[in-house]
Amino acid sequence: MRLIMQAKQALGVEADMYYPGSCLDRSVLETGGEGANDAYFNAELLLFNDEDDPEVAIYREKMEQYGPSGHELSTFSQVGFQTIMNITEILNEMGDPDALTSQAVLDYMPTVKDHHNFMSHPYTCDGQQVAILPAVCNAYDRIIQYKDGEPVDVLGDWITGADQLG
Repeated sequence: MRLIMQAKQALGVEADMYYPGSCLDRSVLETGGEGANDAYFNAELLLFNDEDDPEVAIYREKMEQYGPSGHELSTFSQVGFQTIMNITEILNEMGDPDALTSQAVLDYMPTVKDHHNFMSHPYTCDGQQVAILPAVCNAYDRIIQYKDGEPVDVLGDWITGADQLG
């Protein structure tokens, strides 16, 4: 994607550009140069630079406390942190640690409805969220614009297009 961003700049393209959320990483944006400015992305999580959300504050605090020296906050580390928080919550809900098996987790997940999702929109794993993709539990995103070196949540709310698929 960084090459597309560079080409946009080199060719003087003025069209709005949309990229997957995984491209909202500092390394991609920096190598994309000026072509990355004003680009749009989807984001499955609240932005790591969100100053108001208490869960984002926990992520930022723990990254400061346990992250490597000189680390930068990123969507990649944020997804990893979210995954650990969500797995921990589910396993705690399931109860008896001696009864935790792969099959027990597989049986439990389809029962979760409107479940808390750390730094993200609640999820439901009933196989019905996206008709053609039954493994998807959360089809909601935020629309982010990279503006003057910072990601900005342009809508301030979750959106989904799942009803348009399948």
